[in-house]
Amino acid sequence: MKLSLIEKLIRKNKDVLATCGYGIIVFLLWGIVKTVIWAYDILPTYYPTMDGQSAITYVSIYTTTYSLFYIFSVLTGIFSIQEGKKDKKRGLAICILSIPLAITSILSTGYDLYAQITSRELDLLYVAFSVFEVIFLYFIIRLIISAFLLRRYENLIKEGKYER
Repeated sequence: MKLSLIEKLIRKNKDVLATCGYGIIVFLLWGIVKTVIWAYDILPTYYPTMDGQSAITYVSIYTTTYSLFYIFSVLTGIFSIQEGKKDKKRGLAICILSIPLAITSILSTGYDLYAQITSRELDLLYVAFSVFEVIFLYFIIRLIISAFLLRRYENLIKEGKYER
């Protein structure tokens, strides 16, 4: 059976969604590693300069933010895999959950680059953080584009503009 162009595009975007979903879940593990590194390596550097209450507030905000990041990452990954592998319609949820992930990734990359630029020496830890965040951002952007295109192609078939 020969597939039409629109069916090939639908299949391609579903594959991209599933692949990006798996990638986001793998990068979630990187996020956990980054948090542990931050807690044991970076936080003690700045902790002596903070008083007790501001350090607790800072750690609480950071922990809450990254907990939400992890929840959004898991949900985005699972929804993307379901959209790509099964015929569940999760495109809107994927886009809604991906936007905060993209914003967090952009802010984190900006902070890591700023920390690298302002430091006097090359810190490979910040370079690694930046590289991983840029790759994660690529996955998120590709995920949003594929979810949008998949929905568009399916609507074209539904409207009768293309035949299967």
